[in-house]
Amino acid sequence: MLKIENLNVTFNAGTAMEKKALQNVNLTINDGDFVTIIGSNGAGKSTLLGSLFGTTKITSGKIILNDRDITNLPTYKRAKLIGILFQNPLLGTAPDMTIEENLVLASAKVKHKPFSLALTSKNRERLVEELKTLDIGLETRLKTNVGLLSGGQRQALTLLMATSATPQLLLLDEHTAALDPQTAIKIMDKTNTIVHEKKLTTMMITHNVQNAIDYGNKLLLMDGGHILKVIDEEEKKNLKVSDIMALYQNNLSDKMIL
Repeated sequence: MLKIENLNVTFNAGTAMEKKALQNVNLTINDGDFVTIIGSNGAGKSTLLGSLFGTTKITSGKIILNDRDITNLPTYKRAKLIGILFQNPLLGTAPDMTIEENLVLASAKVKHKPFSLALTSKNRERLVEELKTLDIGLETRLKTNVGLLSGGQRQALTLLMATSATPQLLLLDEHTAALDPQTAIKIMDKTNTIVHEKKLTTMMITHNVQNAIDYGNKLLLMDGGHILKVIDEEEKKNLKVSDIMALYQNNLSDKMIL
């Protein structure tokens, strides 16, 4: 479903500030896999997701998504195939537009018709039902500008927007890290529900080792731009946080992790 071949990313090449952020990364992810990714700061986690989404320029390598080579595909075209959530809740929404306008813009239904025609009574009913699933009261605030929402509410809305058109790949870059603990749990549970109901192929970066173990069917360990280990579902079932820490202590130069 997703195949990454010999992926390399080097920042400031040929200068004193040269940084090899990804080094010969090879990875195959099957359709419907939910892969959690952990690693120390600078391990290459966000660079990997940025390379897939097109916001990070790769130095060499190839990216194949559903048998399509997207290595040189512009970001705006990848956005039709890939949904993404960032750590900052403010990045995924248009603050000066209403909740309903943000949701409709994210929907595939608006892409081939005027925006005003997409905001029909039937579509509003659909939006209300979608928002109810978040259980945070947004279904009664369709006309509210998104800029007036809290960070957690905006991240929940972004989650709906990123998954409304059922992307071929969903990327989650520490999407609960900036939220308070209670909201983070709610967003994570909703994420898990959507991923499983829609059978979304998903890659999620997290610094919460327990979340990395509890969610998904594969676990990816990274450091220094390399993939140290891919842990499959069977091994993951019996994994404990202490096991992960032991793996890092045996493999990493930077012991101050996570």
